[in-house]
Amino acid sequence: MFGRYMVSDRSEYVTQIRDITPDKATLSYSVPPELGERIIAYIEEIGRVEGEVTDIDTDTFLLNFTNPSHKRDKIAAKLNWLQSRDEEGSPDQREHIRYEPSEDSNTMLCMSDGRKYECDILDISLSGASVKAAIIPSIGTHVVLGKTPGTVVRIHECGVGIRFTRMLEEPGLQKQLP
Repeated sequence: MFGRYMVSDRSEYVTQIRDITPDKATLSYSVPPELGERIIAYIEEIGRVEGEVTDIDTDTFLLNFTNPSHKRDKIAAKLNWLQSRDEEGSPDQREHIRYEPSEDSNTMLCMSDGRKYECDILDISLSGASVKAAIIPSIGTHVVLGKTPGTVVRIHECGVGIRFTRMLEEPGLQKQLP
């Protein structure tokens, strides 16, 4: 699993989750946090968690969650679901064929507060897109990709997956492809 974490000075870093339970997670780092530092992490397929750094190793740190018990219960249920999905070999859940843009895939990712960021479309379908972006909005954030509204549904190593609010028509998809 991938995600990102924010340290106390509001700097954000991409991370890979090496191990996770409902109470704690081991995260990789490129810049180590401080021991005892309070961290907010956004973990792909889990969502937002808060915790305290209780151990730092050569390239990982241990984050003990400080979430309320109902949040830990939700994490436990999600982890169980993910494990059973992986064990059963669930097929790709994408409904529609994904297309990779041929060349220039640069467009704008607009946040609901009006901020705009350049991004690159990695792939796109009638129902959503995967984009590479410097900004990583939280899962559930409402965004506009180009002129198409949607919601962030997953975070990956280089950006986010967006599910469009309304499915594109084939001509609309062609307009989105550079």
